Amino acid sequence: MLANTEDLLTYNKERASDSHKNQDSLFGSMPESSIHTLNLKEAPAISAEERLAWEKELLGLCISGHPLDKYKGTIEKRDMNIKKAKETLKDGAITILAGIIEEAKQITTKKGDMMMFLKITDYTGSIEAVCFPRTYMEFRSALIVDKCIALKGKMSERNGSMTIIIEKIKPL
Repeated sequence: MLANTEDLLTYNKERASDSHKNQDSLFGSMPESSIHTLNLKEAPAISAEERLAWEKELLGLCISGHPLDKYKGTIEKRDMNIKKAKETLKDGAITILAGIIEEAKQITTKKGDMMMFLKITDYTGSIEAVCFPRTYMEFRSALIVDKCIALKGKMSERNGSMTIIIEKIKPL
């Protein structure tokens, strides 16, 4: 339907102008011998990533799948996920997690360096992550909202909840 939007609008406009042109009585809008037909063009199907992006943009969540679905096998082979990391790992523990960047907030430090606060989500939950200036400069190309990443970092207890301080990032 989206690929045919222009044709649908044009068809509707022509039908509306034709129906008013011939209407001179109560029965003037009845179809005449000229019947308008609408022919829709074939269009390629959208990719799963594009469909998920549209769902998230319009609804605020993904309905037909999860952006991490194509990496699910690899993620499940690992014994660590965000929920387990937050519940079992202690302050200072090094771990590797995979997830999608749900939120990213770039800030400038007092020294004028750039750093970023992120919200990383997987199938089990979400965690706040901090990317300090040195790491930010090295991996900033991977720090994009809705991008699937694997990260290595150190767990840190901050304000009563666990966060992760990012040391390395790899796009999935």
